[in-house]
Amino acid sequence: LMGYASFQPNGYVRQEAVRRLRAITNGEEIRFLLLRLNDWVTAVRDEAERAVEERVRPEKAAAFADHLDLVLRLPDWLRSSRLESYGRITSLLTGPELLPLTVKALKSDAPGIRKAAARILGELSGPALDSLLPEVVDSPHLEIRFWLLSVVLPKLEPASTIATARRFLTDRVASVRGAALRMVAAMDPGAAEPFRVEALWDRSPAVRDLARFLLRKSGRDDMAEIVRERLRS
Repeated sequence: LMGYASFQPNGYVRQEAVRRLRAITNGEEIRFLLLRLNDWVTAVRDEAERAVEERVRPEKAAAFADHLDLVLRLPDWLRSSRLESYGRITSLLTGPELLPLTVKALKSDAPGIRKAAARILGELSGPALDSLLPEVVDSPHLEIRFWLLSVVLPKLEPASTIATARRFLTDRVASVRGAALRMVAAMDPGAAEPFRVEALWDRSPAVRDLARFLLRKSGRDDMAEIVRERLRS
């Protein structure tokens, strides 16, 4: 009921609704409080900001993780002098103990939640990013697999990058296979030779064209001989 009241046209009603939402502590209030951070009435925004600040605690992290799509919009809503709220929330959600909550959001059924989690986690580096791989390498969501290839893998050690990129060479989506082939060819040209050759028989014309381009770039333009070698093997 208070959540509904926080959308009322009258600013005094919204402000009172936010005050009463502050008294609710089961996590259901957080979505409404985050939305009021973008209220056009200063008093309502201030009240909501105080309420949100009170909740930036480890025991409330799961509730914030459930609304990452709104958390991601805070930089656009908050004035520059008040961006501490956004920084504190993202620091909370990417801390060692609570990082699994944010990683779990990459598997959400809601595209907005997945996008927000990817953007927040993409700011990490080092071992924290390494811990993401087992959780997302087999993601059913195309945008997450692309995010892994384009944002996460380039930040990892070459050995981890190449090993993971190879797994995407057999992805069901042609554009992912192509991106993985480019990455492997760029990072380990010698080891990439059999993958370039194998890609000549890919079911996608675009991937086959890419394989021919990469083979010629590596000095192998004898396509007929490559085909004969494949048939002999």
